[in-house]
Amino acid sequence: MAETLIRQGKLQKYVRKTEPYKYQQKDYQDRTSEMGDTKPFAGQIKMISGGITADGTLKSLKKAQGRKINSVHSRLPPMKMPRNDEPDIVFSERDGWGIKQPHDDPLVIMLRIEEFNIHRVLIDNGSSADIIYLLAFQQMKLDKKRIRPFTSPLVSFIGDRIVPRGIITKEIDFLIVDCPSTYNIILGGPTLNRLRVATSTYYLKVKFSTAHGVGEIKGDQVLGKECYQAALASGENHTWMINETEPIPKPSETP
Repeated sequence: MAETLIRQGKLQKYVRKTEPYKYQQKDYQDRTSEMGDTKPFAGQIKMISGGITADGTLKSLKKAQGRKINSVHSRLPPMKMPRNDEPDIVFSERDGWGIKQPHDDPLVIMLRIEEFNIHRVLIDNGSSADIIYLLAFQQMKLDKKRIRPFTSPLVSFIGDRIVPRGIITKEIDFLIVDCPSTYNIILGGPTLNRLRVATSTYYLKVKFSTAHGVGEIKGDQVLGKECYQAALASGENHTWMINETEPIPKPSETP
């Protein structure tokens, strides 16, 4: 999915260019406009379950990030290399800009899927499935005819079992799960491995190779902290394993 979005010019703000440049950190909509992606999006999908009241620590983190949100900084240009060589994906202290340490926050990002900015997307290397929760699926107003059956149950870390409503392909084979969740989408091992994504929970960032260099998406630490605390309060599970190996049904070629 990330490769397709990059080819469509929808993730250029995350791709390191071949020449050094400076940019102004703004909200997602402003940055999208600045980087040439002027196609309007249909809506914002931000949350499913209710949030929590921020405590003093979270408030101080929001205040600190608020002071930095308009700061200008530059990215280092990639190293020169033969065209046929893929760039090395590395993390350094520069990737920790704006991250308050120490932390145990999950890696939560925003992704553009179809015409929607999907917030509360959890990057979970331990999940053997890519999941979209039913309420997020409904908010996207996708055609229900595109859902294919999937009968293998999912099992959580503590043994909870749930049978997905089905599977839908949006560049990624998403299992549709109907249960309360702090998150809208979980990107698990299948997609992360297929796209050869490198993740850093320490720097709260994902990186991936592209034809234009190294692409990267930075996690939202404040939102990640809120999601983690909400998940703890509700006792929900978010790491799922497919109980039995079932071939992924292919989308029908019949219109």
